[in-house]
Amino acid sequence: MNWPILHLLSIAWMCASMFGQAARQAQTPTFHVRGTVTDPLGAVVPRVKVTFRQGAREVVVNSNAIGGYQTDLPVGSYSMTAESKGFRTYRRPLFRVMSTADVRFDILLPVGRIVDRVERPATSEEIAAAQAATTTDLTYYSEQTFSAPAPDGVPYEVYIRYVRGTRTQKVFSYTGEKLPYEDPVFVAYNCFSLVADQVTYDTETGILNAHGSVVARDGCTKLPSGATSFKIADGRVIPVVKGEIGLGMQ
Repeated sequence: MNWPILHLLSIAWMCASMFGQAARQAQTPTFHVRGTVTDPLGAVVPRVKVTFRQGAREVVVNSNAIGGYQTDLPVGSYSMTAESKGFRTYRRPLFRVMSTADVRFDILLPVGRIVDRVERPATSEEIAAAQAATTTDLTYYSEQTFSAPAPDGVPYEVYIRYVRGTRTQKVFSYTGEKLPYEDPVFVAYNCFSLVADQVTYDTETGILNAHGSVVARDGCTKLPSGATSFKIADGRVIPVVKGEIGLGMQ
């Protein structure tokens, strides 16, 4: 037996084995994200295009016959959309998952609609009245995004989809619609989401108040049940109890 050749082969095998182990260890950890897509009446919606974006990179999955979707993504920061013909688009702004977590984002898609409007230039009297008014009406069937500071300097966003809205100084008020469509107000911030009949958001204090059929969830951590007021700060959502900030999520 040629011992030098055998020795070299043994060394090569050991190097390859060590390289393979190092490569496996160097693989980027991933998190699992899943959820169910439904309409406002609770019926599942199949074949919905769910897209996760990280810079120029996109990962697209489709909900199955029972409305479910799932995929694995490298840990990091993403935005998300869900689209299906005949429904309003679901959007989730920047969210961060930095561990191998099991994340759940259930998606509610309200039925879309066409709003017919006759546009005309505002008169000088209407412009003056709008400028003097303390309350401003917002665009119907629309959405708004607010920047929210984060500790690392990369801001999160508070995303709100609504039917009707008004602004009074730094407080925004939103309502959904019961008839002829079920279209609640939807709020998304990092992994947190909320649907309700009415929502107010104070951009100065970061306090979010919800009323009527409130359902609040956090896809990344456990959220205390029953809370309807929240303080938004530093990527976290803290329940507010009787005007005081309650205990944060653990």
